[in-house]
Amino acid sequence: MDIGKTLDWNGIFAAIIPLYFAIGLGFASVRWWKFFTPEQCNGINRIVISTCHFLPVVLIYFIIFQHYP
Repeated sequence: MDIGKTLDWNGIFAAIIPLYFAIGLGFASVRWWKFFTPEQCNGINRIVISTCHFLPVVLIYFIIFQHYP
């Protein structure tokens, strides 16, 4: 089985490139353009971390109740 023939590489790259572009813009806005102060970066990181702990539970319940009403 040739994995290159079974995967849609154009679809994969079309989905990944915008994500990496957003990551690059976020890095540049903090590193070189100084859009955010270190205190603001810490606040954003705290929000992201708290969301990452809460979101999987919500997604699991959403998937379960969507399939088994």
